[in-house]
Amino acid sequence: MSLAIPTTSFTCELADGLAHIVFNQPDRGNPVDGDFCREFSLAMAELSEREDVRAVLISARGKLFSVGGDIAALRDDNVKQVCWRPWMSTSCRCVETIRQRFCSVAMTKENGRLKCVDLMDDGSF
Repeated sequence: MSLAIPTTSFTCELADGLAHIVFNQPDRGNPVDGDFCREFSLAMAELSEREDVRAVLISARGKLFSVGGDIAALRDDNVKQVCWRPWMSTSCRCVETIRQRFCSVAMTKENGRLKCVDLMDDGSF
C-alpha cells in the first residue's frame, strides 16, 4: 500500500504498521526543495492521521541522505511562502503527533546505521 498522494521526491510504502519513506533523488543529493516540502508535508499529515501506521522509517537512495535545502529554490519568495514555511509548520506538528502516538519507539545504532525499535513496557527491546 502507498500514500493517497503521488510523490516524485520520495517513495512511501506501507506494510505491517511501518511507513517506509525513501528519498528518491540521488542524482541531486536528495535536496529539500519546493516539491519535496509540499509532498513531505502532505505525506506526514496523512501518516499522522492513519491508524494503521505505527512507525515511520526514513532512508535515502544514493551516497547522501540529503544535501539539505536547495538554496536556489529556497531563495524564491514564492517557494518560501507557499512551500517552505508551511512545510516547517506542518512537519513539526505531524512529527509531534506521531511522536505522541509512538512514545514507545526508540532509535539505536546497529552496524553503523540508525535503527528504530519498539520498547516493551519494561523498557527492553
